[in-house]
Amino acid sequence: MNLLSLVPDIQEDLLFLPPVKFGRDPIRELQLRPITHVPDWRKPRQLWREVRAAAARPAPQK
Repeated sequence: MNLLSLVPDIQEDLLFLPPVKFGRDPIRELQLRPITHVPDWRKPRQLWREVRAAAARPAPQK
């Protein structure tokens, strides 16, 4: 994935995400791929907010 194609503030957010202590990372590379292909910088920011919001929700219990 080309992280350099991401909006600079999204790159910074990714760099400073807190470390995952256990389990899987709540934000996956597969979620970020579509964001790198959007040329208008307003839309990627909205998509990034949606990914962050989804990652902040608790995982469903099995």
